[in-house]
Amino acid sequence: MVVSLLLLGGCSHRNFIKAGQKFYATEHFELAVAQFEQALTEKPDDQETINQLQQAKSALIAWANQLEVKADNAVVAGHNGKAMLLYSKVLTITHSEYASKKYRELYNELSLKSSVSAQWLPNKLGLNANVFSDIDGLNLIGQSAIKLNLKKSNPIFEIQQSSLAKTEQYISGSQMISNPEFSEIQHQIRSHQNEQHLVREHLSDSRHQVSHQQDRVVQLQNQQQSLQQNQLRTELSASNKQSLSTQLNQISSRLDAARQAVDNSRRHRKQYQRQLSHNRHELSRLIDQLSYTPAIVSAPIYSDYTYQIQQQKNLLSAQLFLTISDRGTNNTRAANVMVSSEDQSHPGHPILNLGPNPMQVKSQPQLIPLFNQEIKLISQRMLTEFVDEHRHRYILLASRSDNSDQQLEWWVAHGLVTKQGAVDGIAAKIRQRLALEYGVGGEFDINSLLHL
Repeated sequence: MVVSLLLLGGCSHRNFIKAGQKFYATEHFELAVAQFEQALTEKPDDQETINQLQQAKSALIAWANQLEVKADNAVVAGHNGKAMLLYSKVLTITHSEYASKKYRELYNELSLKSSVSAQWLPNKLGLNANVFSDIDGLNLIGQSAIKLNLKKSNPIFEIQQSSLAKTEQYISGSQMISNPEFSEIQHQIRSHQNEQHLVREHLSDSRHQVSHQQDRVVQLQNQQQSLQQNQLRTELSASNKQSLSTQLNQISSRLDAARQAVDNSRRHRKQYQRQLSHNRHELSRLIDQLSYTPAIVSAPIYSDYTYQIQQQKNLLSAQLFLTISDRGTNNTRAANVMVSSEDQSHPGHPILNLGPNPMQVKSQPQLIPLFNQEIKLISQRMLTEFVDEHRHRYILLASRSDNSDQQLEWWVAHGLVTKQGAVDGIAAKIRQRLALEYGVGGEFDINSLLHL
C-alpha cells in the first residue's frame, strides 16, 4: 500500500508539473503558479519544482507591474472603470500600496456614481430613509435630482363570511356478524388440506420412481457383470473383445446416469417429506387457532352526522404608490397591499365527542401592525426593483455605444451598482475584453475584482 501511495503521489506531481509548464508556455502565468504550488505540496523539497514555481511567479509579477503602468495610462485617458479593474488585479498579485490606494479612490468614486442616489420625501406612512438604508445600490441623501415619494390609498376593511357543511361518521349501535378472522382461518385450513393432498401424491410418485430407478440400477449391474464375465473367456476373438468392451462402456455410462437419477429422486422425496411435515404442523396450528376463535362477533354500526361550520375572513387592503421624480419626469408604480386573518367556528357536538370551537379572527385594529409591516416589505421590494432597472440600464447604454472603451465603462458601472456584481454574460465580456488588450498573464475574475 505504501508503494502504491508513493506511485500515485509521483503521478500526481508529474501531472501538476505538466499542467504548469503548459500554462507557462502559453503565458498563463497565474494558472501556472497555481499548478506548480500544487506540485510542491506533493514534493516539498523538489528543487526543480521550486525553480519552476519561482520562474512563473517572476513572470506573473513582471506582468502585473506592466499592468500597473497601463492602469495609470487608462486614468490619463479617462477610462476610470478599466483602470479600477487593472489596479484591483495588480493588488491581488503584488499587494502594491499604490495599486490599493488607486483602486480604493476609483472604487469610492465610481460605485457612488453608478448607484442610485435619491432624496426620500417625507410621507404619512411613518417610513423614513433609515428603513431602506440596507437596500444594496440605493443611496438616500438629503438633496438629489431623483426624488422618491410614497403614498397609499385609504385602507378598506372587509369581512367575508360563509358556512360549510361537514359530515363525519359516528358509532350509532352494534350488530352481530360473521367473524372475518374465523372465515379466513377456515380458508387457510382448506388451502393447507388441498396442498397436503397434492404433496402426498407427489411423495407417492417419487417413492415409485425411486423404486423403479433402483430396479433399473440392479438390471444394469447384472448386465455389466455378465459382460465382464464374457470378457474373461479366452477363446474370444479380437473383434469380439472389442465389441464387448464397447458394450461394457455403454452399460457403465447408463449405470452412472441411473445412479444419478436415483440420487435426484431421493432428494425430491426428502423435499416432499419435509414439505408434508411442515404442512401438517401448520394445519395443526390453524385447527387449534380455529377452536378458540369465535364464529360470530359484534361489529359497530356507523352513521353519518352533519353539522355546520362558520367561516370568517377579515381583510385589510390598500394600494401603495411609489412616485419617482427625475428632473420633471414622474413615474408612478403601484402595488397591492393586503393582510388577512381567518378562522372557523362551530358549537360543541357531544355525539361526535367534539368540543366547541370559538371564532378567533383579528379585528381591524389588530390587523394594522401587520398591514404596516407589509407596507414596509412591499416598499423595499419596489425600491429594489427600481435599483435593478437602473442597474440593467447600463447594459442598454453599452449596447447603444459604438465606442469599445465607453462600452467597457458602462459594463463596469453596471457591475458596481450592487455587491452581486455584473451578470454572467457581462462579466464574461469584460473578461474577454481585458484579456485581449492586456494578455492572459493573470486571470480576470471580474466580480471579485469589482468589489475587493
